[in-house]
Amino acid sequence: MEPEYAIIDHRSAWRADKVGKQDMTIELEDKHLYAFDRALQVVHTAGIDLYDITQEQFDLADINGVAKFSANR
Repeated sequence: MEPEYAIIDHRSAWRADKVGKQDMTIELEDKHLYAFDRALQVVHTAGIDLYDITQEQFDLADINGVAKFSANR
Protein backbone atom coordinates (compact mmCIF):
# COMPACT_ATOMS: atom_id res chain seq x y z
CA MET A 1 0.00 0.00 0.00
CA GLU A 2 1.36 3.40 -0.99
CA PRO A 3 1.45 6.14 1.65
CA GLU A 4 -0.95 9.01 1.15
CA TYR A 5 0.47 12.48 0.74
CA ALA A 6 -1.29 15.79 0.97
CA ILE A 7 0.12 19.17 0.06
CA ILE A 8 -0.17 21.58 2.96
CA ASP A 9 -0.89 25.02 1.58
CA HIS A 10 -0.22 27.28 4.55
CA ARG A 11 2.18 30.14 5.24
CA SER A 12 3.87 28.08 7.99
CA ALA A 13 4.33 24.91 5.93
CA TRP A 14 7.91 23.75 5.39
CA ARG A 15 8.72 23.38 1.71
CA ALA A 16 11.69 21.49 0.28
CA ASP A 17 12.67 24.45 -1.89
CA LYS A 18 12.91 26.64 1.25
CA VAL A 19 14.38 24.17 3.71
CA GLY A 20 17.15 22.67 1.61
CA LYS A 21 18.71 19.22 1.62
CA GLN A 22 20.90 19.50 4.72
CA ASP A 23 20.49 16.85 7.38
CA MET A 24 17.79 18.05 9.77
CA THR A 25 17.45 15.10 12.12
CA ILE A 26 16.90 15.97 15.77
CA GLU A 27 16.29 13.29 18.37
CA LEU A 28 13.67 14.56 20.76
CA GLU A 29 13.97 13.80 24.45
CA ASP A 30 11.23 13.86 27.07
CA LYS A 31 11.96 17.52 27.85
CA HIS A 32 11.22 18.41 24.21
CA LEU A 33 7.97 16.46 24.14
CA TYR A 34 6.85 18.05 27.42
CA ALA A 35 7.61 21.52 26.04
CA PHE A 36 5.50 20.83 22.95
CA ASP A 37 2.70 19.42 25.12
CA ARG A 38 2.73 22.54 27.32
CA ALA A 39 2.70 24.88 24.32
CA LEU A 40 -0.17 22.96 22.72
CA GLN A 41 -2.14 23.03 25.97
CA VAL A 42 -1.77 26.83 26.18
CA VAL A 43 -3.10 27.43 22.67
CA HIS A 44 -5.84 24.83 23.15
CA THR A 45 -6.98 26.45 26.42
CA ALA A 46 -6.96 29.86 24.72
CA GLY A 47 -9.19 28.45 21.95
CA ILE A 48 -6.71 29.27 19.19
CA ASP A 49 -7.22 27.36 15.95
CA LEU A 50 -4.29 25.20 14.84
CA TYR A 51 -3.75 27.29 11.71
CA ASP A 52 -3.87 30.58 13.62
CA ILE A 53 -1.08 29.83 16.13
CA THR A 54 1.74 32.36 16.07
CA GLN A 55 5.29 31.93 17.32
CA GLU A 56 4.55 34.27 20.23
CA GLN A 57 1.61 32.09 21.33
CA PHE A 58 3.57 28.83 21.04
CA ASP A 59 6.19 29.24 23.76
CA LEU A 60 9.06 26.78 23.50
CA ALA A 61 11.50 28.76 25.65
CA ASP A 62 12.48 25.62 27.58
CA ILE A 63 13.93 24.08 24.42
CA ASN A 64 14.60 27.21 22.39
CA GLY A 65 18.00 26.10 21.10
CA VAL A 66 16.60 22.89 19.65
CA ALA A 67 13.24 24.11 18.40
CA LYS A 68 14.51 27.24 16.68
CA PHE A 69 14.79 26.86 12.93
CA SER A 70 15.51 29.28 10.14
CA ALA A 71 14.66 28.35 6.56
CA ASN A 72 17.10 31.01 5.42
CA ARG A 73 20.31 29.31 6.56
